[in-house]
Amino acid sequence: MTKNIELTDEEYRKLTVLLSLGITIASGNGDFDDTVDYIYSCAEKFNCNDIFAKKMGKTYPTHKHDELVQPLIDSYHDEIVLVYHLAGRLAARDFETSNAHDAIQQTTSEEKEMEMDKIKERYSTELMENGVKNLFIRS
Repeated sequence: MTKNIELTDEEYRKLTVLLSLGITIASGNGDFDDTVDYIYSCAEKFNCNDIFAKKMGKTYPTHKHDELVQPLIDSYHDEIVLVYHLAGRLAARDFETSNAHDAIQQTTSEEKEMEMDKIKERYSTELMENGVKNLFIRS
């Protein structure tokens, strides 16, 4: 059973940006192709011919649409990469320096991983909430 959603032209534009962000994250997953094709095919109804173009009966985002989406993807990617790598490295450093060398050798890999995950989670939370504003180097 089909249902309808009423959108303004601007809401449709925002929906297509969100859709493109989702496609980027789910890349390679063809489960969404039909839905994406359908939503993109409505572009003309929402006066979005400037950000979509038809080619061989199918509607595709234009370069202008990509320019709306790419800065959001770049920002997300930069943030996630920063948090993931920095939190992991800080957790490893803290784990290594907070335990005596012999204690580390006696820790099972499962215990070490659980402890490092706890430390990494603290760093991840801090970095996601505050970025690097609370990160300082002691002299």
